[in-house]
Amino acid sequence: VQLPNGQTFDNGNYASNLFFLNNYYHFRAFQKWQPYVGAGLVWSQEVDIDYEENGFETSFSGDSKTGWQLFVGTDYKISSQWSLLAEIRYTSLNSLTLVSENNTDEVFSNIDYEPLSLQAGLKYQF
Repeated sequence: VQLPNGQTFDNGNYASNLFFLNNYYHFRAFQKWQPYVGAGLVWSQEVDIDYEENGFETSFSGDSKTGWQLFVGTDYKISSQWSLLAEIRYTSLNSLTLVSENNTDEVFSNIDYEPLSLQAGLKYQF
C-alpha cells in the first residue's frame, strides 16, 4: 500500500464497528432446510486501517457513514428449537474518508469499503 505521502507498507490490518437494520424473507421450509434472503441498512460507527512496517504504525479512521447490505443463507433444523445456519453477506459503504490518527494532515478520500463475509452459527428459538 502506498500512503498519500508516498510511504509504502507491506503489512496492515483493519477493523470496523458496523450496526445493521435488516429485513429477512424466509422461503417455505423444505423439511429441515429453510433458505432465506435479506437486505438491510448499515451504519458505520468507525472504520480503522493500520499499516505497519519495521515496528512503525500509521493509522487512519473514519466514522458515521451509511450504506447497505445483501445476504443469502439457510437454516438447518436440528430439533424444534435448535438450528444451524450458514450465510454469505455483502456490505457496501461508499466514499469513506479516512483521516490520519498520527497528527498529520494525510487523508484517504473516496474509499469504498465492501466486505464479503461468510458466517456460520447456532440458533435457538424460544
